[in-house]
Amino acid sequence: MAIHGIYTWLKNIHQLDWSWIQACEHEAARNLKQAAYEYKLLSNEHFKTLSMSNETKDDKISSELVYDCYLSLHQWPELIAWNDTCIKMQMVFLQDDNDNLSKAMETTIDINAIRAMSCFENRDFEGLKVARRKMPN
Repeated sequence: MAIHGIYTWLKNIHQLDWSWIQACEHEAARNLKQAAYEYKLLSNEHFKTLSMSNETKDDKISSELVYDCYLSLHQWPELIAWNDTCIKMQMVFLQDDNDNLSKAMETTIDINAIRAMSCFENRDFEGLKVARRKMPN
């Protein structure tokens, strides 16, 4: 509730519409699905703006927050889909010679470990074997 109060105060008194505060509010309330959704929207909007303006800003925060939310929820398919989105965005930024934005979409997550957990949860033991073989020791 305090976070929402800060957002309202900033918006009404200072005319600052910091929509990322709403995503933080959802995360603080452990409404992680909504937080991940909000962070994804913010991340997509943020990188679209940066790529149009050709700014060079290394900003990993919003993409990492999406990963964190999905990890906490154990929502492996959504995490894999977000990872695929990040990879596609990296490719676009690399084609545009925007190495800084490409690096901002990098992650330390081992996607093969995520795939292994997804396979295990779905009782896909053959898929689990394949994913485990691709994981670093």
